[in-house]
Amino acid sequence: MALFRSGDGIGWAPASSPLALPREIRWEDGEVQKVDNLERPQLWLDDGKPAVLFCACRPQRDGDTFNVHIPLTP
Repeated sequence: MALFRSGDGIGWAPASSPLALPREIRWEDGEVQKVDNLERPQLWLDDGKPAVLFCACRPQRDGDTFNVHIPLTP
């Protein structure tokens, strides 16, 4: 997942440090799962602050797709 920037919402360019997340999920038990796709990010805001990042995910080796919820606050 990469970060892009835009001054007008039309023209986009990669941010100075574009890598936001690698294509892997680190589960609560410490297991790391590699994925082929981690996309369609959406934020859930709690009191106006980002609290959870939701992403669509397709695991490697032809697994079933699923949504992952990544907490952004402890």
